Amino acid sequence: MTRMTNQIWATWKSKLRTALNRHGQFQVISVKPVNSSTNTGDKNCIEAKHLQKFRAIWSLVDSMAFVVGVSLIRQKNINARMVLAALLLFVTYPFLFYTKLVVWPNVPFLLEVLCIYGALIPSTLKFTLIVRHVKQLTPMHDFFEKILISHTTGSRSDDLVKEMNNAYNTVKFFVVVSVPCFAVFVLYPVQAFVTEGRLIPIMRIEFPFVDQTDMKGYLIGLAYVSLIGFLAVLGNVAFDVTVLTFLLEFKSLVTLLEHDLHEYYEFSKEKETYSTQYRDSFLKNICKKYNDIHRFLLCFQRTFGNVTYHSICALYGSLICSVYATLNNGWIPGYGFCLFCFIQLYFQCILGTFVDNQQDRMSQAFYLTPWYEYPIRVQKIFLLLIHASSFNAVKLRIGPFALLDVQTGVTVTKLRWTKSSILKLNL
Repeated sequence: MTRMTNQIWATWKSKLRTALNRHGQFQVISVKPVNSSTNTGDKNCIEAKHLQKFRAIWSLVDSMAFVVGVSLIRQKNINARMVLAALLLFVTYPFLFYTKLVVWPNVPFLLEVLCIYGALIPSTLKFTLIVRHVKQLTPMHDFFEKILISHTTGSRSDDLVKEMNNAYNTVKFFVVVSVPCFAVFVLYPVQAFVTEGRLIPIMRIEFPFVDQTDMKGYLIGLAYVSLIGFLAVLGNVAFDVTVLTFLLEFKSLVTLLEHDLHEYYEFSKEKETYSTQYRDSFLKNICKKYNDIHRFLLCFQRTFGNVTYHSICALYGSLICSVYATLNNGWIPGYGFCLFCFIQLYFQCILGTFVDNQQDRMSQAFYLTPWYEYPIRVQKIFLLLIHASSFNAVKLRIGPFALLDVQTGVTVTKLRWTKSSILKLNL
């Protein structure tokens, strides 16, 4: 009798210890946004580290998007900065048409004019997308923020801290690499004007009733091109950092799914501790999370796919012209322009490869789970998940032509050198 009592007591202690551990692991701490009016003496409000990094990333994005009057995570009313950015974008197209008429039939100068479309068309598409479809971006941001708020302790929080730190460092690196392109772009014309007094235009853009061969006309052209270049660089970088952040959030969702699969395996080994109903509910939650990840990536593809396709097409044609104009016409600012175009092209191709790697990682997480040890009905569910994550994975594409990956970027680079050589032989 005493032996049976000790066994029952040991079983109940084990269950109580397990319940306490689970309560400590999944305890949710109230997290509130940083507010200047918040009482700093309130000890119940804890700002999780991964949430701090998440908000720091979006603060950096919004600070760059602020220059062009838009916000990538919340709706903004029409303001003076937005009107100025839209006016500069859409007025530049008639100026380019006028410039082509002025420089015709001088083909080398005409190529310099055509280069501008490689930056102007993507900038217009990105600006239009943010202004018109910000309602599609805000739910994606809020969805991931709620997930971060609900995971503030335990191993999940530790992994999210690492993920957000890596994301923040990646974003800072991309900004540091991209923004100096503008300095390279304007450095030589400004240096030549200050030191030697030469009037070298940054970009080949002519304005009606403005003679850029004299000082007044040159300063007008220099101011206009510098302003539109500054806004284009900051706007493009803000948009690209937004795309990068969304895909890094996708990576974090895959990490959380791996945690769920590991925990389900631990549950399955302790059949006496966890009921069948609880394990089935947890498996159902795993399936829902997979569907959420799949829908998240589909929403991303629908939102950014069209812009990516047209941007890469414009960049491809612009790179052909800019490389030829830079190497054969002595267009010194073209070096900064080519660098910016290369960064834009390979950035998008690298992100496509990144998505493929995370899809493979998610599929491998399902496959490496010892699903063959589970009951037959559970095995069928895991086989469906393995099939869906392997054969129904979302692939980022460049329209109907090719997959968006690094191999495509290398192919585009080779073709660009070929086309530039053909231009050199024919002109």
